Amino acid sequence: MANKFLESVANLEAYSATTGVLIFTGLANISSTFNISMDTADVRAGQGNSLLYVYKHSRGIEVNVEQAVFDKSFLASNVGATIATAARDIYYSECITFDGSGDASVSQTPVGSVFIVSTTGTITTVTPTVKAISVPALASLSADVYYQYNLADVPRITIPAGETPDVIKLVLRAKIKDSTGAQVEELQITIPQFQISGDYELSFTADGVSSESITGSALEYQDASCAGKIYGTFDYVPITSSSNYTVIYASPSGYSVAVGSVPASQQITVYGLLGGLSQPVDVTAQCTFEMNAISDADITVSTTGTDIGLITVAGTASATDEGLVDISLVVGSNTITDSVHVLVTA
Repeated sequence: MANKFLESVANLEAYSATTGVLIFTGLANISSTFNISMDTADVRAGQGNSLLYVYKHSRGIEVNVEQAVFDKSFLASNVGATIATAARDIYYSECITFDGSGDASVSQTPVGSVFIVSTTGTITTVTPTVKAISVPALASLSADVYYQYNLADVPRITIPAGETPDVIKLVLRAKIKDSTGAQVEELQITIPQFQISGDYELSFTADGVSSESITGSALEYQDASCAGKIYGTFDYVPITSSSNYTVIYASPSGYSVAVGSVPASQQITVYGLLGGLSQPVDVTAQCTFEMNAISDADITVSTTGTDIGLITVAGTASATDEGLVDISLVVGSNTITDSVHVLVTA
C-alpha cells in the first residue's frame, strides 16, 4: 500500500445544525486540531494490587480552529448572537486646524459634544453648531478632536450576558496526498452537533495581525442509520473515480436451480475490498457482466440498467444446462475479475 500524507491545515465549514444552511467558512486557517479522548478507570485487586481490567468511558471529541483572517461570524457564534445592521452612533477622531480666530469645522456632523486634545494634552469640551466649533485659545493651531456621529448600515454584535454559544454542524476538509505530491483523497470530518465553547480571545499586536479561534466539543447525535448515537464521521473522498480495490467477489458465488422451478432469476451483488479494516463496498453498478462462451443460451445476465447483474434462467432450460458469468472491474490500469457458476439441476 502506497504511503499517504495528510497535508497542511483543514478548511472549515459551519452549517446550521437545524436547517443545514451554510453560516460561515474558515479558509485561511493557521491551525486546525481534532482530538479524541477517553477517560480510564483502572480495576485493581489482590496481592500487589495488580491491574485486572481497564474500563474506558466518557469518550469526547474537541476541535480547535485558529484563522489568520478576521471574520465577524467567529465572534457571533462564540457568544450565541446574530449580526444586526442598523444606523449607529460611532466614535470618530481626526486632526483639524483652527483659523486665526480659533474657529474650525469637523468633517462629520457630531452627535453630542466634541472633545479637543491639544498638543500639550489639555482636553477641552465644546458644543458644536452643526459641524462648526470654536476655541479661541487654539487660534492658528492644530489639535485632535474626538466625537460621535451617526452612520448608516453599521453591523453590530451584541454580547449577551445569558445566551449560550451556538451549536452548529461542523465540517473540516483536508487534502491527502501520496509520496509524489498528488492529491489522492480528501478527508472530510463531519460533526453534526458541535457545541462552540464560547471561549474567545482577541489579541492585538503591534508587529502583526490578530487571529481568532473557534473551539468546542462534539455532542451526541442520533444518526438515522444503524450507526445509532454518534459524535461524527470521517469520509475519505477519492479524487479519481475509481477507488483502490484489490479484490472483488460476487454474492452468491454460485447459483443452482431445479429444472422444475424455471423460469427463475437471481441477482448478483459484487463487493470490492480495499483491504485493512475497510468494509466491503457494493460495486455492482461499476462492473462489467458477460456470459462466458461455454454457457447455454437459456442462461443470460443483464449487463446494463437497474437490474445489472441479474441472472435469468429461461423456462426452456433443461437439466444439466450450465453457464458462467464473467465479472470484471477496471481499477486504474488494472482489471480485477470474478465469476459465478450457474447450473440447472434435475
